[in-house]
Amino acid sequence: MKLSEWIAEVSRKDASQWDRLVAMGEIAAIGPSAEAAIPVLIRVLRDQDERVRGKAAEALGGIGPAAKSAVPVLVVSLDDPSEDVRLSVAYSLWQIESSKQALPVLRHGTGNPSWIVRSRAISLLGMMGPAAAPAVPELLVALQADAAFEGQEEAPVLDLNSDPPRMRPPQVSREMLDKAATIRGAAAHALGEIGPASEAAAPALRRVARSDPDPDVRLKARDALTRIVAR
Repeated sequence: MKLSEWIAEVSRKDASQWDRLVAMGEIAAIGPSAEAAIPVLIRVLRDQDERVRGKAAEALGGIGPAAKSAVPVLVVSLDDPSEDVRLSVAYSLWQIESSKQALPVLRHGTGNPSWIVRSRAISLLGMMGPAAAPAVPELLVALQADAAFEGQEEAPVLDLNSDPPRMRPPQVSREMLDKAATIRGAAAHALGEIGPASEAAAPALRRVARSDPDPDVRLKARDALTRIVAR
């Protein structure tokens, strides 16, 4: 499809959410040449659907500096009620004009209760590269992500196989452990993307590379160290 058709799909009132999201993804992939889509994307930043608002911000970021006319509306959208949308807006501002307003929003996102939002904020910090160096303290916290799930254990249950029956203590589920590993891996990768500016994280990364229970996290920590520590 041509750019004009993707723009029409975003604007079409009877288009499904999915079709609009796909269209804006295609617009973002076109990049600076999609400048004609900017007015529509600016309008969509006010859509009632938060996923649509977030995707509009991402598309504007994909267009890059050519979308500078969208900056005033994006700045207003930094107050969007959805933190996930705010992350998209912040990173879009970074892509368009390396805005200093992006970093505080992304740093705040690393503390979101949702592991999905947290991991996304961490990944976006990594995509900022060395400019995200002030976020190293937050990334170090994320590198110890098991603590993020404290108090979210499964509820105690009655163990009928014991004699006499007794309550089994609460346990952390496999799903929660996997989510924590995802966050730790994202943090290790982000620290590597920041590079030598995150050298203060090297001791923690060495511990993770040596003893993290997840092999993928260990691998990411080792890779990060090769980009952080001078050979």
